[in-house]
Amino acid sequence: MASFFSLIRKHGLKLGLATFLGYVASYAAFYVGALILFLFPMMLIGPMMLIGGVASVEDSLTPEAMVGFGVIGVILIILLYLVILALSCLVQAFINGGIFGMGKEILLENRSDIGTFFTQGFRYMWRLTGQYLLICLCWMPLYLLLVVPMVIAAELIGDWSLLILLPFLLVFLFLTMVLFSHAPAILVRGDLRVLESMKRIFRLFFSSSLGSICLSTLLAGVAALLVNMVFLIVAGLIIGFCILLQFLVHEGFVVLTIVAGIPLGLAYAVIVLPLSIAVAYLLILYRYERIRPKGLPELESGGFSQSEDVIGR
Repeated sequence: MASFFSLIRKHGLKLGLATFLGYVASYAAFYVGALILFLFPMMLIGPMMLIGGVASVEDSLTPEAMVGFGVIGVILIILLYLVILALSCLVQAFINGGIFGMGKEILLENRSDIGTFFTQGFRYMWRLTGQYLLICLCWMPLYLLLVVPMVIAAELIGDWSLLILLPFLLVFLFLTMVLFSHAPAILVRGDLRVLESMKRIFRLFFSSSLGSICLSTLLAGVAALLVNMVFLIVAGLIIGFCILLQFLVHEGFVVLTIVAGIPLGLAYAVIVLPLSIAVAYLLILYRYERIRPKGLPELESGGFSQSEDVIGR
């Protein structure tokens, strides 16, 4: 089996570039959709004002009409918020499906194709959205059972009581990170339906594999942090040298600082940040491949052989 570092050396930049393109495309679609949603009410009000005139519109705004418009406005705002929330879930599901789908191709076939990011993103977008909503429904009662006692204790005893309950909240938040980082990997790796993926998730949580997936989450966070830190240290040295020249030699070197800062900022946004996300996701998928139960029935995933445990050999 190829090591994780060899996979990153061979496919990391391409996976990072695909992640960047996926983020740009999905969030561009998200903001365009949100803009259309906000412009839709204006498109309805505008023709009414042109036909009836501003004066007639003002005359029709009686107190009762104002109350009615207020209620309708609140309902529209709530509906717009829910639609935007649903769109954001779809965007994140598309990105998760693309990264884990491309990561699965890297693990199983030791090759990578940027097009795989988009095909797999669309393939799993709806399933991952359903999985996310179902996890939220299952996880919310546990969250309320933890937060409500904290609020009551703070009111009855004092804020210092939060220090006692804070470790439990931190553990809960970390387990939430473990759940939401591994759930998409499990669904995409097995090409599972939503309910089947939920069974696999909770089977991992209530088994001896819990420690392994917690460690995977920690390692993924450390890996993403290291990628960012290495770049920030290098960029800091370059910018620091330019600033030093500015103070010690001539103020005109401020132009050099700006010239150096622009490509460094672009490099971080286009290469380093997407690469850190891709490395973290791939590490989670890589470690899950090693601990996942073998021999479980899985669906056929287009282009990937699920009948043979290629990586496990």
